[in-house]
Amino acid sequence: MSASKLSTATEPADIAAGLTALHKYACSGKSDPSRFEADVAALRTQFDISVAIAARKLNSMVSLQSRLPDELWCMAWQDLPLADRLSVTRACHAWRTLAVGCPRVWSLIDFYSEVHGSDCTCPECGDLDILVRSGLVVRPPERTNFRLLDFALKRSGEAPLILHIADLLPLSNDDIYVELSTKLQPYAARIVAIRMDLGDCYRVLPLLDRIHTGALPALRVLAISCVTCKDDDDYYAHRNFISKVFRNDIALKSLEELRLPWCAYPARSWTSFRLPALQTISLTVSDADDILPLLLACPSLDVLHLTFAEDFDVGDDLSVPAHQAKILRLVRRLSDVCLTSVPEEFENVTLSSFAAPEVPLLSIGHKYEDSAYRTLQALVSHFDATEGVTLSVTTINAGLDTVIGLTTRNGRRHEVCIAGTDSITSNTWTHIPGPLPTSVVLDANLWSQQVRFKQLPRPMPNVTSVTFVNSQIWAWEYVDSVTHRALDALLFPALETVHLKGRRSDRAIASHKVVVILDVLRSPARGGPPVALYTHGIRIEGDMTELASRATVHRLDG
Repeated sequence: MSASKLSTATEPADIAAGLTALHKYACSGKSDPSRFEADVAALRTQFDISVAIAARKLNSMVSLQSRLPDELWCMAWQDLPLADRLSVTRACHAWRTLAVGCPRVWSLIDFYSEVHGSDCTCPECGDLDILVRSGLVVRPPERTNFRLLDFALKRSGEAPLILHIADLLPLSNDDIYVELSTKLQPYAARIVAIRMDLGDCYRVLPLLDRIHTGALPALRVLAISCVTCKDDDDYYAHRNFISKVFRNDIALKSLEELRLPWCAYPARSWTSFRLPALQTISLTVSDADDILPLLLACPSLDVLHLTFAEDFDVGDDLSVPAHQAKILRLVRRLSDVCLTSVPEEFENVTLSSFAAPEVPLLSIGHKYEDSAYRTLQALVSHFDATEGVTLSVTTINAGLDTVIGLTTRNGRRHEVCIAGTDSITSNTWTHIPGPLPTSVVLDANLWSQQVRFKQLPRPMPNVTSVTFVNSQIWAWEYVDSVTHRALDALLFPALETVHLKGRRSDRAIASHKVVVILDVLRSPARGGPPVALYTHGIRIEGDMTELASRATVHRLDG
């Protein structure tokens, strides 16, 4: 068999026939050594090809890729960072073909930038400036995936696009967002969600007005967060950098969720907006007269979260009872209302306009204690003892602020958020009718301060369950000093269950301290069966004899 005939032989039978022919040729006595070597080389090539084909068939039968449908691979890839999705296309030919051919894989456009602005004065930029002035040519690192966007956009087909921008620099680069808006303009009609995590809203948010040509018809979600707002409480230091969004007339007929940080306000009056599909809105208001137009612009609204600006203008409209009644009528249809940093002078209007008993979730935050307790008193009137009410007094923001909540067995919850924790627990009890709660959830540290330094609350005869959260060891360090207060304790005469919830890393609490905790809740002199004590994230050690007379202990975390 000649080399030309061997070149087409890839099946095992063909290769075997070629090997037989080679043997006959070698034994014929008329063989040419050069021709023999050529036939051997061709036979080896075809053998290697045949082995490779067999190995490929084996891989297709046993590989993970073949055992999972293509749809699952695409689902696994579509949420990866853009750079990782590009790496998938370089893994193998099969993955490249699959990934490049699936528009859904490229529907997430996650753009990030760490390119500093030209006026940035951070130490890194200062070092580069020194090098330039020294005569050295310096090229700062780009640290952005801007160059990768074209690949994703071109392969996204007609798939809906999700735009996620991450730029946490305090001074961002303006130019790169001008280029980004130009790149996104042809695809604006397919953008369904825009999420931004920013450090410089003032320079980045103008992008929103550049990427559209009069409408973002498919946009359903616009959510912007600002790390500067979260980390810096000095409002007046940044008030000159308030960002204006929606400067242009823009149709947002599909928008369902809108979340803006306090440093970003709509540039136009809410009377010019029509948001028929909007269901969730979270933003800052600076003028009371904007509230009613906002609610009227969103007929499908379900979740309303408002933060009141430091320089909030109380305005004139909401001082009129008729306007307050209009807002209250619109608020009653909502399922979740949260008001943060309510000004003291706006307290009465807030209660008249937003404190609707029908709202399933209602949260009102105050900076001053007196306002908070007047609000709490109003919210208490929304509940009665037949609803199975749970009273909770807990902390947020690393224990700096307090939340007092009332929750029914059906899930309706109204709460007041108060800046600070001083005198919180003591004042709470005076505004809660004793027969109202059937269970209580308490921050362990707040309760410890209450029983050590303040008058004990009046009895709550219907409470059968008490839960202590954040039960770190230090919260109970001085509980021994209140042993005498347990003699006449009448707090929870119907108590049946106590939960101690701490952290797994905590040390153990001595059993005699737990005895004091229980005795303050329900004096042993009053008799009654032992309560059920459940612990989670905290251990009890020591002689359990006395504790056993008060409670049956159940450890929930092994």
